[in-house]
Amino acid sequence: LEIRRMARGLDGILIFTDPDRAGRQARNSLDLEFSPCRHAFVPTPLAVNKKGDIGIEYSTSDVIREALSEAKIRTSDAKRAVFTRNDLQELGLVQGNGEHTGAGKVRELVCESLGLGS
Repeated sequence: LEIRRMARGLDGILIFTDPDRAGRQARNSLDLEFSPCRHAFVPTPLAVNKKGDIGIEYSTSDVIREALSEAKIRTSDAKRAVFTRNDLQELGLVQGNGEHTGAGKVRELVCESLGLGS
């Protein structure tokens, strides 16, 4: 609620959340409410402490600076190509019928290389 109150009247916000499920949920909720928003991401391996806790506070200042400097605005283009589940299976981004293909790791690598977050 505090974020929402402070952001009223601003021309978009920068969203920089932890690279975990709760972070994704917060990011998506804020993006819907305050679009257009800039999104900064730190890949999970760069946001983990020695105990295995995940949070951007465990990243180095250089990693945080880089993430902020590369912040992007999400865009939606109605003309973009739509992928079928078959397309995604062929690209190795989803698993097939009961097979364990490592699709999660492939998606993680694709997101990291495109700066999309996890």
